Amino acid sequence: MSRTRLAIRWTLTLLAAALTLVAVLTLVLRLLLGQVDQLTPRLEALLSARFEAAVSLETIEGGLAGFDPELELRGLSLRAASGDRPLLELGDARLRLDAGASLRDAMPVVADARLSDLTLHLYQAEDGRWHWPEPADVPPELMPDSEFDLERLDFWVGVLLRQRAWAEDIELVLHGREHEAVLEAPRLLMVGDARRTHLEGRVRLRGRPGEAASVVMELVPGEGLDDFGAALQADMSLDSLTGLSSLFGVEGLPDFDDLAGEARLWGRWTHGRLADARLDVTAPRLVLGTTVDDAEASDIVLDNAMLRGQWRRTAGAEDWQAWVQADAEQVAGPEASAEARALPRDWYLQGDDSDWWLTTGPFDLEALAAWRSRLPLPEALDRGVAALAPRGRIEALGAGVKAGVWQARVSASEVSVAPWNEAPGGGPLALWLEADGNHGSVRFAGGEGSTLAFPEVFEAPMSLDHASGEVSWRYDGERGFVSGRHLSAGWRGAEVSGDFGLATGGPGRGGFGLALDFRDVDARSRPLTDWLPMLVLREEAPELADWLSGGLAGRVPAGALRLHVPLRDEQTGLSSIEPTLNLDLEVEAGRLPFADGWPVLDDVAGRLRLRGETLEAEVDAAESLGIRTRDAEVRLEDDRLSVSGPLVADAPALTGYLAAMPVDGIEAVTDWRAEGSVEAGLDLEMALDEPEALQLDIAGDADLPRLTHAASGLSFHDISGPLAWRQRGEAGSLDGRLSGRLLGGPVSATLATGEGRVALSGTARAGALTELGAPAGIGGMLSGPLAWQGDVDLDAETPILNLSSE
Repeated sequence: MSRTRLAIRWTLTLLAAALTLVAVLTLVLRLLLGQVDQLTPRLEALLSARFEAAVSLETIEGGLAGFDPELELRGLSLRAASGDRPLLELGDARLRLDAGASLRDAMPVVADARLSDLTLHLYQAEDGRWHWPEPADVPPELMPDSEFDLERLDFWVGVLLRQRAWAEDIELVLHGREHEAVLEAPRLLMVGDARRTHLEGRVRLRGRPGEAASVVMELVPGEGLDDFGAALQADMSLDSLTGLSSLFGVEGLPDFDDLAGEARLWGRWTHGRLADARLDVTAPRLVLGTTVDDAEASDIVLDNAMLRGQWRRTAGAEDWQAWVQADAEQVAGPEASAEARALPRDWYLQGDDSDWWLTTGPFDLEALAAWRSRLPLPEALDRGVAALAPRGRIEALGAGVKAGVWQARVSASEVSVAPWNEAPGGGPLALWLEADGNHGSVRFAGGEGSTLAFPEVFEAPMSLDHASGEVSWRYDGERGFVSGRHLSAGWRGAEVSGDFGLATGGPGRGGFGLALDFRDVDARSRPLTDWLPMLVLREEAPELADWLSGGLAGRVPAGALRLHVPLRDEQTGLSSIEPTLNLDLEVEAGRLPFADGWPVLDDVAGRLRLRGETLEAEVDAAESLGIRTRDAEVRLEDDRLSVSGPLVADAPALTGYLAAMPVDGIEAVTDWRAEGSVEAGLDLEMALDEPEALQLDIAGDADLPRLTHAASGLSFHDISGPLAWRQRGEAGSLDGRLSGRLLGGPVSATLATGEGRVALSGTARAGALTELGAPAGIGGMLSGPLAWQGDVDLDAETPILNLSSE
């Protein structure tokens, strides 16, 4: 036998063996598929374990059509474990798998599939998501990922290219928290041949007339598994969207009370990749209702609304671009005007598989905030917009994700925001915002008419002539930081510059810090308290705040304010820290009313320092009722006032000043008339809450050419010596040891008006006694100097002078 015949023989033998094996395997597979109905209990148990649900299956049959396996089942039902809620119902299903194509493409390829009476039930959770009641688990094929993935979309479009299926009477039942909706698809069709595949379907909402949506798709195979072309057209009637939020009871969805129009979507795939997508929405009339229970909120009515967009990606490239244009005529609702555009008209997007960036045209912040109750904003953002009440115009907006980090760039003008929590507010300002992930900054500038409000610090907003600076923020977990740097403003003609910082959240202490420097402050035309953080002072040091409110005024060429307000959080368990306030002011032409009823210091020049609850004033020069002082000090600590300093005055001015003091017994001073000048020192101690318990000393050296006691008629000349007014509570006394001339001779006097007496001693000429009422001829009866002693009884109804001579 030749080698050729031998080779042919063994080849035919091996081929016969292989065919015999295929025949045996086919027979075994046919027998197994023919007995598949006996596996029904095991299949029910398998499905029950997979989906954590109660499963029932009426019948299941299998077989072979040539080499293609076939499977048919009827009466499949999945219910929640409790048995009271349906999950999935399938009346009849027949499926034939193309074995050859499946092996070639390494994926299941359905040659013929027919489904009928398929119903899927989904239930709404408290957070708004759709699911099956626990412990049941929705198959991921029925609930795809919410994140949009272009590669996954392209893959499934390629899978559809190879399938052939018919489906009739499909329903999706959405069990909302308050209401129920049923989406019906009478027929879904996937047919074709080796050259093309056609897919179409129509969906309607039960209880609504007409079709809700329709989809038509044509697919053309290419040279490989991932090489195909496709075209998609989807149409939707906007009428089906009206009232969705009330239908499902979801507060976050927009509520279209009236919506008419059409939406159409086109898509084109080239070489297995989505290359072009376009959207066209037209709505002759759109009524957007509020999503909250607000009787004052009116509906927003838009006419001739339109939305057009296009998404494109060039062949072989990973980056893409998109354009969106939206416009409408707002005829009713808040801020209904063409100028107050609540949303941008033009949108441009670009990106790739990982990053994307959005750029928009201008829109109005106040109009957008007025739409707040009609837009599905997150709760935190909704509260923030409501609290900030933003106003102004966004000139350009850029936002997106780069390298996995959220970023934003915003240019805006005429922006105003209300204060929020401890953060300041104000405006209108022009600003430039940059945000990157958990940190960002805003640079701003404003002109005349701008305001800045620190609601926890100053009583009224600061009306500014100009303003500029930078505010930055940073988040570190629960901890948040906000800081203001290079702040500069013109405030009531003064120049103010400084910084602020705010730290909140997290386990540590929070706080607000403010540092301001002043120049050219005019606190004469306006009270000084209008320039100070009186809200903090009234809360932490009410007595000091009342003292500062007593009329303190002046011009401040330079000053500095440093403030720290701890933010207490009882949950941290940390001990509380008291606020601190430091204030330094240089004062010119000042006015210092240091105590109620006391003569005010005018023309004050010096420095005012405040450290916490302690106030110190260094008075370089001041004047009050003709009294002049230099290098004086005023101190207020622990609600106790002290004043000390030298006094220089003409005697009549000093008498007038003493008479103006609100102390008991001071009327004793008014009986004296003096000529000349006095240098003295003033020391005052008093408690603000107990002014009657004051301690006052005005002591100095007198140098008076003439001193007259009006009530007694005594007239002293060339008076010199120590003289003091001493006040202790309600008791006051004019004390002194004076020397001078009286009755033509030397005299010494000891004053103690608090004891009601004045002690006198000296010598007199006999002729001078006529000044006291002696007879006119007494000078001839007596000769030489006369030594005498005397006193003045001040307690008598009319002061009495007693003289004696030995």
